[in-house]
Parts: sequence; C-alpha cells; structure tokens
Amino acid sequence: MITTETIYERQATRLAAIVGAVRAAKRVCPMVAAGLHCRATARYADTGELCACQRFSHLLDHGRAWRCPAGHVIITGEPYDADGSELAALAAFCDAHGLDMIVSGRSTWNPGDTFLIIVRRQDCDKWRCGP
Repeated sequence: MITTETIYERQATRLAAIVGAVRAAKRVCPMVAAGLHCRATARYADTGELCACQRFSHLLDHGRAWRCPAGHVIITGEPYDADGSELAALAAFCDAHGLDMIVSGRSTWNPGDTFLIIVRRQDCDKWRCGP
C-alpha cells in the first residue's frame, strides 16, 4: 500500500539527488541559508519586521532545508506559481546576502504544476552543491 508518507519520502529522495545534499533539520529561511538567524522567531517579535521566510513564503511553498557536502544550508521551495516581481525581489535579497537563487522546472512536489526554487550560498558551487 502506498501512503502519503511514502510518496513524500520518495519526493524527498528525488529532490535530494537534484539538490546534491541531505535533509537538514533547519528552518526554511533564506536568512539561515546566508548563515544568519531567522527573524520569524519570538526573539525578534518586537522589531515589527518580517523575516525573509515570511516575505517570500509564497515562493517557499513546500519548502525544505538541506545540508550540502560542505555543511552549508540550502533551502528549496516548490510553489505552484509566482510573478516576476516576487522572483525579482527574492533574487535581489539573495544577491544582497551572498546567495544564489536557481529556478528550475525539476520540481518533485507536483511535477508539471510546480517549479523548483533553490537558494544557496554563492560560494557553494566550488563544492559542487546543487545542480
């Protein structure tokens, strides 16, 4: 019998091969991928600022955190849709924080209906992290 958990684990295994990393117990937050603290925690509640994971939550739908061979956090999102301004805003955030944003059609969540966004450190390439 195939269960939802089995399907989810198969998706995670396929995505791990695409990303070139293993699952990590980290927050799915671009700040964490940049080596900073996620600001969506109670620690930052009184600042009134939204964290990147809150601002870009639509793009980080079905998000997962990964750890590359070098130990850096990579995050993925598999949204159903996005507009150019959302993607441009995330790309600008990534550039300002030393991150790359990769957009791919190789989503495993609901192939054909979602796409894949990978956020990783710009220097991750030299360790062959991700596609």
